[in-house]
Amino acid sequence: MEETAYLYWYIWKNRNLGIFQGHAMPPQLVVQKAMFLADEFCRVNGKDPLIPPVLQLRDGLEDKVQRWSPPPEDVIKCNTDAAVDVKNGVAGLAVVCRNSRGILVDGLAFKQSISSVLMVETLALRAAVGWAARNGLKDIIFESNSKELVQAVNKKVHLPWQIEPLVLSVWELCKSFSFCEFNYVLPLFLNISRFRYFHQD
Repeated sequence: MEETAYLYWYIWKNRNLGIFQGHAMPPQLVVQKAMFLADEFCRVNGKDPLIPPVLQLRDGLEDKVQRWSPPPEDVIKCNTDAAVDVKNGVAGLAVVCRNSRGILVDGLAFKQSISSVLMVETLALRAAVGWAARNGLKDIIFESNSKELVQAVNKKVHLPWQIEPLVLSVWELCKSFSFCEFNYVLPLFLNISRFRYFHQD
């Protein structure tokens, strides 16, 4: 019931954006934002969450549990991801940005021709950093499930030549932030880019 109510509300809101401001959100983003708000409503009111908060992965004999954790107060957290369609040579890239209460602040999604998985993961991260810089954010955390990328951005490994220009651009943009952190996370329970790419008309 909650998801239906929020979906109707966001459809109405998106219709008004199109009529009065001349631009409307893509239908997939309308659904995504409605689901996040409905999920937040359920959590606040003690109901079962609509989006499962835990992904359990087997690694040998141990279970690793990955939960999305909110950033500190007044910090924005951006999760980036990419879904690759090798057959058609394209990828769907996505960025989801949330505040310390877990509320969706903004999101990006776009298609890109692929040269490598590492490249599209880097493009997604570069898009997130660019969004944060353009919006004047000062305190921000970026998360990616590409371990190689996060290690490269954090200067833990030699910078792969394929992504060097993009990573250099990321470092340059980060100079505008007061606090900036890049973290590796296990693949999250909700692959936004896969949903967005494979559900387009």
